[in-house]
Amino acid sequence: MSLRFPDCSFVTDWEELLRLPTRELRTLLTSRSQNMKRLRLSSPFVTAEGVDFTDQTLRRRIRRAAKRIAARGQRREDGLGQHIRPTAA
Repeated sequence: MSLRFPDCSFVTDWEELLRLPTRELRTLLTSRSQNMKRLRLSSPFVTAEGVDFTDQTLRRRIRRAAKRIAARGQRREDGLGQHIRPTAA
């Protein structure tokens, strides 16, 4: 997008967002603030070639997968995703 729209402010805004720590980015991406609503209209994620984002079934699948991935990442950040090995008695 930065090549196609080099002078647009949303490019810089998205570049800054994508440099944030995962937890902060996740919070902002789901935020209902006016700024995030504005940025979602220019999301770099909708430029995936060959993906029809108007397909509701596909969008639901993507949403469910994203929620699973986010939950897995949250568990790792909280230290809950680590496997605990039993100690020998």
